[in-house]
Amino acid sequence: MGSFDFRRHAPVLLIAALVITPLAIWAATSGGSGKKDKTFYVERSVGLTGEPELLVTIDDPKVDVSGTRTTVEVRCTDATGKAIVQSTQLWPFPLEQGYPPHAHVAASSDDVEQARRCSVTGTNKQLSANVQ
Repeated sequence: MGSFDFRRHAPVLLIAALVITPLAIWAATSGGSGKKDKTFYVERSVGLTGEPELLVTIDDPKVDVSGTRTTVEVRCTDATGKAIVQSTQLWPFPLEQGYPPHAHVAASSDDVEQARRCSVTGTNKQLSANVQ
């Protein structure tokens, strides 16, 4: 049996690395299939200015406001159920290219970290989700 010829196998190894590495990173960082409801979710985020925020996403075309309202209320609670973030947001949520409709809810870093569950009121559907 001869020795391993690196020059001969280098292109195959390079192609394998270029395919496997991004797939491994994607698999490690994706949320998987554990998220049952992708129509309403809330994520901790950092705004363009570096300030902490909660990103509230409603990706359901059937959700609309009640009556002639032009705003909805976002309310987030901590682990004890105490309201720590309350915000009025314009409806419909603005569209940014490549993203579903969402609102940036500014809050202190402590409140963003302590937020456990958020809800949106003023819509035709009950919207409530754990903060991710």
